[in-house]
Amino acid sequence: MRATMLNFAVRSGPEPTPRWTSAICALAASDEISLADRWSAVIALLLERRADATPIDRRVTAALQFVQDRCAERTPLLNDAAAFVGLSRWHLERLIHRQTHRCFREHLRDFRLGRAAALLRDEPALSVKQVAGRCGYATSGALCRDFRRHLGASPRRWRATSA
Repeated sequence: MRATMLNFAVRSGPEPTPRWTSAICALAASDEISLADRWSAVIALLLERRADATPIDRRVTAALQFVQDRCAERTPLLNDAAAFVGLSRWHLERLIHRQTHRCFREHLRDFRLGRAAALLRDEPALSVKQVAGRCGYATSGALCRDFRRHLGASPRRWRATSA
């Protein structure tokens, strides 16, 4: 898990510093907080690290928090987030991309994967299909594809190794 979080963080931002890298490794290794909270902390560190290079607009931060809180919904969240912060969909998407160097869909996918990973780890009685439904995926196949592509294992295998 530590390597996955570190790889995600390195791919997602400017050059990491040794202090920042050690903070990510400590977060990933911690068993005291849930996996969803660890992913949230990694994303917060990414946003903080980007803030050192480019100040993040408070509307972007508010919109990303809005999306993270509602990522299990299958409705178009970008429209809702844009209305929440008082911007047009196009302008919010442009601001997010300009300030985080990642598009809205990438953020949404990462929020959903973080939630799915936490559910797989913390609730072993749930099937992969149930986890997919609770995380906003239309099908379990979509969850499996994203899991393999971005976390390097199928949800079942990831559950077995993270338990």
